[in-house]
Amino acid sequence: MVNYKVLKQSNIAPNIWDNCQQQVNHFEWSGAKFITKKMAKQMGNNERVVIALDEDQVVGVGALVDQDIANIPESPYFSTLYVLPDYRSQNIASHIVKLVLNEARILGYQEIYVMTQLKDFYEKLGFQYQKMITDFMDRQMKLYRQTLA
Repeated sequence: MVNYKVLKQSNIAPNIWDNCQQQVNHFEWSGAKFITKKMAKQMGNNERVVIALDEDQVVGVGALVDQDIANIPESPYFSTLYVLPDYRSQNIASHIVKLVLNEARILGYQEIYVMTQLKDFYEKLGFQYQKMITDFMDRQMKLYRQTLA
């Protein structure tokens, strides 16, 4: 059975934080490096990491971050969604997104953004397309927004 945890860096034991960071860093996905680099530094007070756990194994991740992979004024972002291949098609990804959205609401945000190349995933979760942007790696990305009121 998969369980979920919302992690705030300043509220968690360093060894648990480091263990999660190391597990995510071993994901075979380049985006995992983005969030593990953020986790290695001091994350912002309103930034969170949501993990999906199968016992002690991190099987999925997503994050609420102030700045994502493009230099644009919109903020905050849902970022770095990834679920291990053996755990896909179990609604883990959508559950991670919903937990991050809930955390953003608790923090008082009125809206949240996501940059992606995925088709049809975020629309199903209530995000609305805003515009195309170019990220730090010179890739074309779709920017979506969801109102949190």
